[in-house]
Amino acid sequence: MQTIETQRLLLRNVTLQDGPSLFTMLGDEQTCLDDGGYHACASMEDPGFLQNLKWLAEHDQHYLAVEKGAGQEPAFGQGVGLIHLMDAHRGVPAMKLGYIISRNFRRQGYAREALSGVIAHLFATGTRMVTAECYAYNLASRRLLESLGFAQEGVRRKALLHPQRGVIDTLLFCLEGP
Repeated sequence: MQTIETQRLLLRNVTLQDGPSLFTMLGDEQTCLDDGGYHACASMEDPGFLQNLKWLAEHDQHYLAVEKGAGQEPAFGQGVGLIHLMDAHRGVPAMKLGYIISRNFRRQGYAREALSGVIAHLFATGTRMVTAECYAYNLASRRLLESLGFAQEGVRRKALLHPQRGVIDTLLFCLEGP
């Protein structure tokens, strides 16, 4: 996978050395509940965390968004978020994206910047449609997708039994390329 650079971020493949950055996201209970309706890992030694880290490092359709900072090598800067890409299974070349932003970097434009960079790269390399989903209760994620030009294309009713919120719906979005 190609590295993508934005004004403040470097988006690159996950490595095993990214454990501390990923744990800031996957060790935060509310972040995990909002991301996928799962519970946070208890520690970096948690077998589930180590298994996820290894899996992410072995599959190149995941970008760690790393903050470029003064006086440090950008490739090893602070992890801001994680972007997942999956086949969207459409009639045209399409990718589905998912994203997690570390709690310390929310409401600062990092999610928009990271997703904009990935989407531009996808469209420049032949993808014709990008899809995404968010939980109906997650207004911040919904507003982010809409601000990027995504249109809601449906609702998956009773999509998930969320451990905190009970049965919830998922909103389905798509963005067509140029």
